[in-house]
Amino acid sequence: MSTKTQKWLGLPGLEKNLVMLDVTDLPYKIYYDKKVISSIRCHYKIADDLKHRLNAIWAAARAQVKKRDGYALTSEHYDKATVEFLHARHLDVFGGCYNNRPITGGKAPSMHAWGAAVDWNPAENALKSKGNMPAWWIAVWTQRIGDIKWHWGGTWTRRDPMHVEVYYFG
Repeated sequence: MSTKTQKWLGLPGLEKNLVMLDVTDLPYKIYYDKKVISSIRCHYKIADDLKHRLNAIWAAARAQVKKRDGYALTSEHYDKATVEFLHARHLDVFGGCYNNRPITGGKAPSMHAWGAAVDWNPAENALKSKGNMPAWWIAVWTQRIGDIKWHWGGTWTRRDPMHVEVYYFG
């Protein structure tokens, strides 16, 4: 983590910095342990950006469906097909956000300790594996929006393809 990001987020593990981000208004459901979740506990400074990216995942998946199915079908078709598209690829499977713990195998705090990292589809994207996250999904997460960009763990020396974490440029 950059010093700037750490300074911006403050100390790890502070309950006062955490919010419950409502995800019930997304156009798709998010699952944890095969159950639909209604919120994600995250750092308040990243909540709006996280919600924006979850909606952008929907839009990017919908674009993939339209490319696959053609552009002359109904909104109802695209809605249903996009939900199925995300679900078939387990891109709606949440692996966690806030967890006050050190980096796996280390002593420094994980970005999860700030509530500023999210894991997706952990069963198919285990630590040290190549994973199977599609390029369009990675592009949504790693695009810089304002002062925030997310880093994807799939390109790290010790690969972590399920993991995305905030990087602050402010």
